[in-house]
Amino acid sequence: MSGEYNEYKDEIEPIPGRPEEPPEIEHILWQGCPRARLLAQRGFLLHWLALYFVLVAGAQAAYRYSHGASPEAVLSGALWVVGLGSLALGIFALLALGYARTTVYTITSRRLALRFGVALPMVVNIPLTMVNSADMRRHADGSGDIVLSMHRQKRMSYILLWPHVRP
Repeated sequence: MSGEYNEYKDEIEPIPGRPEEPPEIEHILWQGCPRARLLAQRGFLLHWLALYFVLVAGAQAAYRYSHGASPEAVLSGALWVVGLGSLALGIFALLALGYARTTVYTITSRRLALRFGVALPMVVNIPLTMVNSADMRRHADGSGDIVLSMHRQKRMSYILLWPHVRP
């Protein structure tokens, strides 16, 4: 079964992240993919979402306590919010895992190609002529973000490229 999948994949995608071989004048300079944990932290902002649910649970518990609810009622209400928050965090963590597994960034001598999409895979090609500047933002953990500045006249859809872009 896995051999059939590999043959099928090689037929559809001869180079990971590329639906076809690049032209002879174009060379692949770099390929990479996001790590699920880092995408969850930086793309989906899971730590801020977790903080939000903790604050909502605390506010609800304080409200119930100030209105004379029993300690059991205060605790059950807070646990209900924490449970829903945990479910939301789990869904976003699974989304981050799915995006990380299906995303490949390719920089060639002529373009930046992004292949991504969990339910609907797609490839977005950005010619380097649209890029004003490129840089890399390094983080303390050794990872980094590629920072591209696009020409003002040539804008890309934020909704289409989320969670791989920042405003």
